[in-house]
Amino acid sequence: MIRLFAIASYATPVFFLGLLLKLIFSVWLPILPSNGRVSTFYESDLQAVAFPTGFNLIDSIQTGNMTIIVDVLSHAILLALALGLLTAATFIRLIRTNLISTLSTDYVFAARSRGISDKRIINKHAWKPALMPIITVMGMNIAMMLAGAILTETTFEWKGLGYQLSQLIKARDFNAVQGIVILIAIIVSVTNFIVDILAAAIDPRVRQSGEDV
Repeated sequence: MIRLFAIASYATPVFFLGLLLKLIFSVWLPILPSNGRVSTFYESDLQAVAFPTGFNLIDSIQTGNMTIIVDVLSHAILLALALGLLTAATFIRLIRTNLISTLSTDYVFAARSRGISDKRIINKHAWKPALMPIITVMGMNIAMMLAGAILTETTFEWKGLGYQLSQLIKARDFNAVQGIVILIAIIVSVTNFIVDILAAAIDPRVRQSGEDV
C-alpha cells in the first residue's frame, strides 16, 4: 500500500493535487479554507502587532490570540499537503531501497549472528547508513519544492514567493523576476551547504574523506 501511495503521489501533478484537496476538504467536507494565508477579518490584527514580520504564523503568535493562530495554521494545511506529497514519494522509495540494501551488508549479518534483535539492528546499525542518500537528495529536492511552490501557491492564492514570481512574470517585470531567481538560488545553495554539514555529522566516513582531501 505504501508503494502504491508513493507511485500515485509521484505521478500526480501538483496543481491537480491542490485542486483535488480543495474539492475534498473545502467543498465536499468544508473543514479547511480553500485559499489565502489568513481570513480577511484577521488581517488587521496581524498588521497591528508590535513587530510585524510578514510571516503570518509569527505575527499571529505575537497577537496572543489562539483563534488567529489556528486560523493561520488551517490556511497552511492544504498547501503544505500538496507541496509535501510532491516529494514524499521520492523519499518513501529511497528509504525502502536504501534500508533493504543496508540490511544485506556483512556487518548487519554479523550483528544478527550475535543474536541482536532486528529492531536494534535497524535503529543502531542500518538506519544511519540508509539515511545518507536521503539527506543528499533532500537538499536537491529543495529546488524542486520551490518550483512546485509556484504552482501550489497560485492554486491556493497563497501570496508567497512562488505566487509573487508568477505575478511578476505575467507583468513582465524582469528585474524583479531576476531578483527572486537569485534569492531562490541563494536558498538552494545554503540548503545544500547545510546538507553537507548534516552528512558529515551523521556519517563518520564523510568526515574522514574530507580530512583526507
